[in-house]
Amino acid sequence: MAVRGKEKNYAAIAAKSITKPSKMRPKWRFLVYSRHKKGKTRFALSANDVPDGKILMLDAEKGTDKYRKLDPDVWPIKKFEDLNDALGFLRTGKHDYTWVCPDTITKIHNLSLRFIMKLGEDRNLDRVPGVVDQRDHGKAGELTKELIYKLDGLDMGVIYTAQEKVDKGSSDDDELAESSVFYVPDVPPGVRSALNANVDVIGRLYVTKAQFVNPDGGEPIEKNQRRLWIGNHPMYDTGVRSEFDLPDVLKNPTVSSLTSLLLEGATKPKKK
Repeated sequence: MAVRGKEKNYAAIAAKSITKPSKMRPKWRFLVYSRHKKGKTRFALSANDVPDGKILMLDAEKGTDKYRKLDPDVWPIKKFEDLNDALGFLRTGKHDYTWVCPDTITKIHNLSLRFIMKLGEDRNLDRVPGVVDQRDHGKAGELTKELIYKLDGLDMGVIYTAQEKVDKGSSDDDELAESSVFYVPDVPPGVRSALNANVDVIGRLYVTKAQFVNPDGGEPIEKNQRRLWIGNHPMYDTGVRSEFDLPDVLKNPTVSSLTSLLLEGATKPKKK
């Protein structure tokens, strides 16, 4: 005869489980993409300037090599298996890092594909080395998505950087979908969907000419300026999760300025 177990006290469970966003410490998830050498790594490194901020760079592209003055903490990622050790370390909590940056998720996905290909070659001696099987793409995509879910489980901020690609006909705007190019992070569609669902901000970083006041009182000075587009755009895969009305563009963006904007907003919260 089965013994009836003690019934759960759901009211007590609810009292412990239910909370409010205002009482929760934000665990920010950002995705920043751009063409080569537009400042993705520099943006990620600015997390060190956030109060109590310290970032660990999971560098798969050697993008941190030239930042000797800033001299960040870097975990070189030479093969996909290296990420298991890095994640294992971060999950221990025996560190003072508050941010981590997979730099870039584009290269990390390529390492995922190579890992899957090697497994296939080791199991099938008749397989031609270096040739990608169609099934490899799907398996590599699942492996990269699993990495994203593991990173999301960390009790720290995550900044994904990605290379940019032009994807014709992928715009959410039906009128532009067949006639316009669409700028997106350079990862497969399935991986991009997982990323987009797991981040608070999707931003496209770019450099443009801007006018600055001449300290000598002469003609305005024209200089390059980095900008991060976070607002909705028919040609950019961008967006932000916020209760505030935010500007479409951040000038000279940093992690500190972005987090402040998300917490405080450019205007008062929208009324319901």
